[in-house]
Formats: sequence, C-alpha cells, structure tokens
Amino acid sequence: MRESFARILKELENPFRSKDELWPILHAIHTTADFEMERVIKADKGAVAMLYEKFKDGTIKKIVTDVTMVKAGIRKAACEELGVEVICLLDNPEALEMSEKLKITRSKAAIRVAVKHYPEALYVFGNAPTALSELAQQIARGNASPAGIIAAPVGFVNVEESKHMIKPFTNIPKIIAEGRKGGSNLAATLVNSILSFEDAKEMNPGRHI
Repeated sequence: MRESFARILKELENPFRSKDELWPILHAIHTTADFEMERVIKADKGAVAMLYEKFKDGTIKKIVTDVTMVKAGIRKAACEELGVEVICLLDNPEALEMSEKLKITRSKAAIRVAVKHYPEALYVFGNAPTALSELAQQIARGNASPAGIIAAPVGFVNVEESKHMIKPFTNIPKIIAEGRKGGSNLAATLVNSILSFEDAKEMNPGRHI
C-alpha cells in the first residue's frame, strides 16, 4: 500500500496539498484507481484532522452508515482500538415498521431512527441519496448535530442534489465526493483515511488492514 501511495503521489496534478486534504484523496484513488478523485473529493478545511481528534478523544463513539456494504469496508481493528461502533439500521425493526407505516424508503426511515438514537454520530453515505437528503432535513429541523458527514452516494437520480443539501452546514466537518461519483467502497475508504490519519505524517498507510 505504501508503494501504491508513492506512485499515486507522483501522478497527482497537485501533490503539494496539506496532509489533511491529501490523505483522503490518496485513499480514494488507491481504492478506485481513478485519478479524477483528485478533483472529486472535497474535504472541508481541517475536517480530516478534526474528525481524527474526535475519534481519539472519544467524542465520536458511533459511525452510522446508510448501507451494510459501507459498514463492511470500515476497518474493524481501527474501530476496536478507538472504541468506536459502526451501525447500519437499514434492517432495524423500528426502521422497517416506520418505512411500512409512513410509506417511505427504508433508507429514509433508517436515518430517522438513527438521528433519534445517535444524533451526534459520524454519518457516512455510499449508496442512498434519499438517506443523505433525510439527514440534511433532520439537521435543518434541529433533530441532529452530526460530528461529521461523509457524503459519497453514487448514481444519477438526486445524487448531486443530496450532496448540495449538506453544504450549507458549515459548522459540520464534511468530505464530499462531488458530482455523480461515489459508492460504498469509496465512502468506507474515506472513513478509513480519517481513522488512519496518524499515518499521514510519515505517508505510511496500511495499519489495521
């Protein structure tokens, strides 16, 4: 992984970014083999370092994902070391009942349940724009104050719109995969870039794999 990162660095248009900005981009390109990620991945200034410190000091204890594939891609050893639990409520009984009763998608219902129980978690999206839109609405209503948001839903319907909905929340650190690109693997690797930010100092990725 270290050799791969070194090769990626050599091919970047701008390898002289801050470590905070560079680290998630390197992870994204390593996962996707897509150098367009250098332009696609937009992290708020200081977001990666800030979220890493929140993990280290115990402020963030929960990560909520929109789908189980995102959950599966987040490094378990790193989470265990930091005492962090990764949660996906897509199949949660309360969410399933809400979905059926209100005739809304399971993704939306899962986020409504999540903000009720974990309003200050790190929220991560790699699939469902409806889930990201729902979180934006819950924040606007004062029902959620996430520690951070990773926004990487993928596709053509409401994807870009959902990403734009969270941009006004300037007090919440965010990493956004701009445009239509995204996916579960990308969302998970962006989380992993935060969990492993200590390794960015030496450009030595790969712990907890």
